[in-house]
Amino acid sequence: MDIQAPPGAVRTIEKSVTRNSSRRHPGRRDLNNSIKACFHRLQGRRHCTGLSSCLRVPAGSAVGLRMLWVGCILSLMVMGTRTLATYADLEDVPPTKVGEIIEGELVVSPRPASRHTRAASKLGAFLDGPFDQGVDGPGGWFILKEPELRFLKSGDALVPNITAWRRERMPYMPNVPYFSLVPDWVCEVVSDVTLAWDRSPKMRVYARAGVEWLWFIDPLAEGLEIHRLQDGQ
Repeated sequence: MDIQAPPGAVRTIEKSVTRNSSRRHPGRRDLNNSIKACFHRLQGRRHCTGLSSCLRVPAGSAVGLRMLWVGCILSLMVMGTRTLATYADLEDVPPTKVGEIIEGELVVSPRPASRHTRAASKLGAFLDGPFDQGVDGPGGWFILKEPELRFLKSGDALVPNITAWRRERMPYMPNVPYFSLVPDWVCEVVSDVTLAWDRSPKMRVYARAGVEWLWFIDPLAEGLEIHRLQDGQ
């Protein structure tokens, strides 16, 4: 399974996709060990921001660089000719749907399907004990499923599958309907319905906001893809 980051995405400096030469899909135990090992490596990392680091592509990738600039230009052209969605538009989204504002556009998606939901639930439960509650693990995180994130500077509003904050940045859990504090870690469980949004516009939003770690989980291929936003490198 060969996974490549799309043009314009945050620079991929780490990828962890479990492999098995004799089977198409890796074993669940191997994937679980990979997930836990990757999350352990986040301990002690600093939250980094910086637009310059968000817009990097692999060295020598002329095609990727051209696609990045074309995407930015087209986005600006489109945004200049349409009315941008606001947070008030989210109030009209039916409770049976998921409403997001992505680069000025109101995006309404169906609720996740069963496999998608199960993958997100299992991952959240797998990380909750050791990393949120500190049971047989280091603790130090708040991990939430499907919180609404509002990036006030850009006007974007996203609902990732799983999100986490270091407690050194968010010492207590606030009683709020949405979060404006940029998270340290986000995980999207990809599906056919949300793939185009997850792997392109939402990646740009996360990068501009300064989300340091972005994971993609593919529940069908049982693959894990990791992106890290690195300041100045």
